[in-house]
Amino acid sequence: MLRRYLESLLQRISPSEKPDRNQWVAISISFVLAVTLWFLVTLNTQDFVSRFEVPVKVVNVSKDVQLSGGYPTSLEVESRGRGIELLNEYFEPSKDTIRIDFQTFRDQEYFIASNNFSVINAALKNDIRAIRVTPDSIPLVFGRRATRRVPLVPNHRLDLPLGFRNVLGFQPDQDSVDVSGPQKKLDTLKFWRTERVNIPVDKAGPIQVPVERRPFFQVIPKIITLPVEPLAYTEKEMRIPVFPANLPADTRLRLTPDSVNVRVLVPVESYETVENSNLFFEVNFEDLDRRSRYAIPYSRNFPDRVILQRFTPIRLEYLIIKEL
Repeated sequence: MLRRYLESLLQRISPSEKPDRNQWVAISISFVLAVTLWFLVTLNTQDFVSRFEVPVKVVNVSKDVQLSGGYPTSLEVESRGRGIELLNEYFEPSKDTIRIDFQTFRDQEYFIASNNFSVINAALKNDIRAIRVTPDSIPLVFGRRATRRVPLVPNHRLDLPLGFRNVLGFQPDQDSVDVSGPQKKLDTLKFWRTERVNIPVDKAGPIQVPVERRPFFQVIPKIITLPVEPLAYTEKEMRIPVFPANLPADTRLRLTPDSVNVRVLVPVESYETVENSNLFFEVNFEDLDRRSRYAIPYSRNFPDRVILQRFTPIRLEYLIIKEL
């Protein structure tokens, strides 16, 4: 039909005459109108097949249970319908969602899409019918829901100015969170983390830190407020004595050497007050390995804001002397 229409237009032009610009414009417009008309008629009268991503949501889940297995957030639906409806679906995706009633399929433990096209079709536009769905099977694994309080572990990072450190940590009322989820999964939880985010800090004051989100769990609170106090730090080197600890009454312990070189980080404001006279290391007599000639010292009596970087030597030769 389209071909005969174009031939009739061309026959109006004499073979001996070259079409002028206006004639070409008229022919072009007529051609476009004819194609458009043919396209619209075809879309309104013939069926086509197309594929769409349709969101999925499981509804009507009891408050005492929770889905513990993953299910897809959308299904790829191969559909048949009139061309104009499929075209509308493509350019204006349906806002509807495939709603799977948990109570209907709970005992079956699976939602089989190919056996429930009526549920799929309810989410599509009129005159569109599903003929194939991927994936065809959706597991409905669930467990009893419970709530437990677990310790909160920092996983965030504070971006402090160069040479600064934060001297405050979690407060007692912020060191744990309430987590709800499937009982079996909840029993395996040892702790919860804050989100792995970088937070710029340039002054003292409270900051907000998001708490980690995980599938199948809900956590309260979702955001915690933490105080921060950035302090400028600097390095300091000292010679610190090492003392024996837990010696029996008739025993002495000779250490060689009897002191260690220590490098620490100290607040700039406390640089002068941190001295070797109020810091020391110990060697615990009860922890000595009698098969070795060496003891490993450990720090004691270090102020909270003094950070040990390293010390040398890390092993001291020892000799046990019994009193007569």
